[in-house]
Amino acid sequence: MAVATDSPVLEKLISNIQEVRARGARVIGIATEGNLEIGQHCDEVVRVPSTHWLLNPLLAVVPLQLLAYFIATRRGLNVDQPRNSPRPSPSSDAGRSLMGLPAWLQPLPDAAQAASPRQLGRSSSTGSQPRR
Repeated sequence: MAVATDSPVLEKLISNIQEVRARGARVIGIATEGNLEIGQHCDEVVRVPSTHWLLNPLLAVVPLQLLAYFIATRRGLNVDQPRNSPRPSPSSDAGRSLMGLPAWLQPLPDAAQAASPRQLGRSSSTGSQPRR
């Protein structure tokens, strides 16, 4: 995959594409509409709309994400549970509510259940001063 949208380093990128193709690689390029030069160096080209060169990577992400999604679904992977995403353990679920938020992020039902300074790790002698 080569993100070859219009930018000041496009010529260097084309040189890199030529190098990997010389080694036998197939190259799929993501290019800006109207850039016909990339089509000569890539096996397949996906076009994104032309915009300011600093915004081109934002547009190039869309076809890359779609490609990743379709590859994952074709391989039978669950796209809603990525491989490197942390899995919840039974002990970490104990402090969670039905909303899925940790207990410490849940709003307190009323002021009577608010934590005292001692519960927050402060002694009553120091008042609201932080520990040193």
